Amino acid sequence: NATIVDRLGPLLSELEGRFRLEVRKVVRHTARLESPALLDLLTATYRGARRSQRDAIASLDAMDVTSSWTLCSFRPT
Repeated sequence: NATIVDRLGPLLSELEGRFRLEVRKVVRHTARLESPALLDLLTATYRGARRSQRDAIASLDAMDVTSSWTLCSFRPT
């Protein structure tokens, strides 16, 4: 996925010559969140500062939310 490579680019550049990327795995988890949990999640994001986003989320009863992480394993070169 090109987006993953782009996000890792600066890290890979910083570690170049000292470490090599051995494994990269994307982990995703989907959960159904009710309105209070959605508001908590929004608070933890940069979009949480946007009043328009907060108002839109407050009007939701529940939503399926997918979290995604890129896990990497490096070895010294």
